[in-house]
Amino acid sequence: SSLTYEPITDDVKPRVVISRGRTGRSAATRSTTVDLRLRNPDGVYSPRNIGGPRYGTLRQQTPLRVRLDPGTGMVTRGTAYVPDWPPEWTGPDVDDRIALDAGGIMQRLSIGQESKSALRRAILATNPVDYWPMEDASGAVQAASALGRSPIRVVDGSINFSSVTDLVGATVAPDTSASYLIAQVAGVSESFWHAEFAVKPGTDTLVAVARIYTNAAVTNIWRFFIPNSVGSNFQIFIDDDGSLGPLIAHTFVTPAGWVDAWHHIGVSAEQSGANLTTRLHVDGVLRSTDTTAVAGGSPTSMFFNHNLLSGSSCASYSHVVFGDGAVTGIFYDAMLGYGGELAGTRFARLCAEEGLLSDVAAGDTESMGPQLPGEILALLRECEDSDEAVMVERRTGESGFDPCASRYNLAVTMTVDYEAVADLAVDDSVRDVINRARVTRVGGSSGTYERTGGPRGTDPATGIGVYPAAPSRSLETDG
Repeated sequence: SSLTYEPITDDVKPRVVISRGRTGRSAATRSTTVDLRLRNPDGVYSPRNIGGPRYGTLRQQTPLRVRLDPGTGMVTRGTAYVPDWPPEWTGPDVDDRIALDAGGIMQRLSIGQESKSALRRAILATNPVDYWPMEDASGAVQAASALGRSPIRVVDGSINFSSVTDLVGATVAPDTSASYLIAQVAGVSESFWHAEFAVKPGTDTLVAVARIYTNAAVTNIWRFFIPNSVGSNFQIFIDDDGSLGPLIAHTFVTPAGWVDAWHHIGVSAEQSGANLTTRLHVDGVLRSTDTTAVAGGSPTSMFFNHNLLSGSSCASYSHVVFGDGAVTGIFYDAMLGYGGELAGTRFARLCAEEGLLSDVAAGDTESMGPQLPGEILALLRECEDSDEAVMVERRTGESGFDPCASRYNLAVTMTVDYEAVADLAVDDSVRDVINRARVTRVGGSSGTYERTGGPRGTDPATGIGVYPAAPSRSLETDG
């Protein structure tokens, strides 16, 4: 949402200092800083002044914008966030002046961030009604809700959390082959809802391995038949627990590559008057649609491997989510970690998932490898490194991304008089020298380049010896 700023110009003492961009020898852009002093004789900017006009609004990370008129109209010169409102003051009077040192968005993102998997980050951004990542630690006995609601409980058998590591978009997943699980669901819309989950098939049987129960009269159970073979029927029957037979049926024939692999399952139910439209999505694609004159309902629970005693189970379930409206459309790509995604596209998506404004400059960007779990700032920096781009903070507050290609053949915007800077000296130090570089693709191979000859080569007899670097880059391919 857009912000409404209140002018405080009259209270600002002269000289506002704004620092932004890369400074000195810094290899990365630093967060914007805005340093200023405020007149505060009446305690207007004192957060604990309960009689002050701004009491309750002077919170941590209050947005601050600096604008000026260079003769062509008002322009923004810096946007930052006040981390705190200091209780200290200087001057002859109480609260005469206070110092504010505001920082840009990168400063905010560097504080208290949680490492998240691609799936967890993407799903939480869709505002689900309930969601169980199932990335719990190995000693867990139940799957915690990411939204603080009821956990998924183990009804029978045993579950081995944190033991499955081949789901690219997740941190870890549990081994559910020997467990019967139940999730309680509440608060989902009766008129339009969806459910999604990742599943790795187990036993190849014709027995249902999962169920969703609803509060409807005759469509109160959705039964999932998930085979583990190619050319078999993946089916969903929707009925009243079998007494009327399958009132609604969805069928999808499993293709090559299905066996023992992770898959995305998404279902939705939309009530329109007397008609109920149900849809089945598999691996991000709509596979089946049905419209029947019947009342739907709202989900109340989901059972996993409930036919465990008969030998039917799936090897693993992960990232179970219920929400209002249609299937999200982001689950399958997130499950694959967005492999092949362009660096600029990933930067913009990550910002959107965090509710941040972004501005990606025009220009081709590199295709990246899978997005591994990480904190948001580290993931944004990974986009920057993989493309050799520049991550910046725009003066207007957006997180900016300038691709490497956007800096090619730029027009000259400033001419420098050499005589005015003739005292500049060439830097012949070895501080930034690299003569042996081994670059590794995350999850792939590596390549080494070495400069052996010359005065800065690795040969100690004729050069300076070895000055190595070993960066890693998230790229789609080794080539």
